[in-house]
Amino acid sequence: MTIFAQSVLNLAPWSVSKAETAVKCPLKFRHQYISKTEVPKDKQPELSDSSLKIGSAVHYYAELLARNLKPADAERRVLEKHSMLSTEQEEFDLLKNGVEDFQSRVVTFKQAKGFDQDLIEKKLAISPDLAPVDYWDKGALLRWVVDRALISKDGRYAIILDIKTGKSASLKWSRDQLNAYIFGALAYWPKVEMVQCALYFVPDRQLLWDDKVWRKDYSLGGDNPTVALLNKAAEEAALEEYREGKHCSWCSYRLICPRS
Repeated sequence: MTIFAQSVLNLAPWSVSKAETAVKCPLKFRHQYISKTEVPKDKQPELSDSSLKIGSAVHYYAELLARNLKPADAERRVLEKHSMLSTEQEEFDLLKNGVEDFQSRVVTFKQAKGFDQDLIEKKLAISPDLAPVDYWDKGALLRWVVDRALISKDGRYAIILDIKTGKSASLKWSRDQLNAYIFGALAYWPKVEMVQCALYFVPDRQLLWDDKVWRKDYSLGGDNPTVALLNKAAEEAALEEYREGKHCSWCSYRLICPRS
């Protein structure tokens, strides 16, 4: 018997952000993922994309450093790819040192702990029976991308590292994402015995470690938090109601929503 409701399979593939959208506001989920609503120009709210642009630039800079580009060359590539306003570039400049610190710490960790597999911006996906599949496979159930995944030489241990550009250093607001990383890693890499995640907050250079999770103590069954999230999300997605919250402030469907 499958651990996922049929409605989960019908709405696949899933990501954590897609599932969270359904739980926060079923109507937005319907607009974004089912009907793919096109908002008329006169109903498009003014939304700032500065945070998204800066975050993308920071992640690309981190990726290039991880691929052994020198900082000057990496910065040039970032500026060629990402068109930023002067204020956005100033903020990016303030974050560069934090990214360089992250790369230095990863190199030191790998050398000290014997992790020889370094996966950079790795796209991963699993099928409904929890088998690894290609990210673009039409049968994929859950997809996710990790900034860095370090695997030990013997393949028994996996470290998942995620870069954050937000100013509030906390694991709390990323709980669903961290749960999905653990769930996905143990499903995707059947030989891995232990997974540990960490979030690196670039602005203040804080590396926050989550608890170690051992396969022998972990359930990939119906009681798993990520399985529960997907089942809950599919249930909520069947509704057509809107739900108010902080997410309304950056919703592109805000001006066509009944709440307005």
